Amino acid sequence: MAEKKHIKEKIIKIEKGKEGIVLPEEYLRSLELIPGSEVELCLDKKRRWIILRALDSDEFIEHFRDSMESMA
Repeated sequence: MAEKKHIKEKIIKIEKGKEGIVLPEEYLRSLELIPGSEVELCLDKKRRWIILRALDSDEFIEHFRDSMESMA
C-alpha cells in the first residue's frame, strides 16, 4: 500500500478570481515537479477531492541535471 501523508493548509488568494494552496517542497519533489511544470487537476465532486497529477518528469530531470551529475 502506498504511503499517504496528510497536511493541513489554508486556501490563499493568488490574484483576482484565483485561489490556491502552498504545496510543500517534499510533495513537489516526490512527484518530480518544479515551478512551471504542467499538471492535471481532476475534481471528484462525489468524494469532494481535488486530484493533482504530474504530466511530465522531463522538466524535473533537466532542472536538477547538474546537481545529479555532480553527485554521481
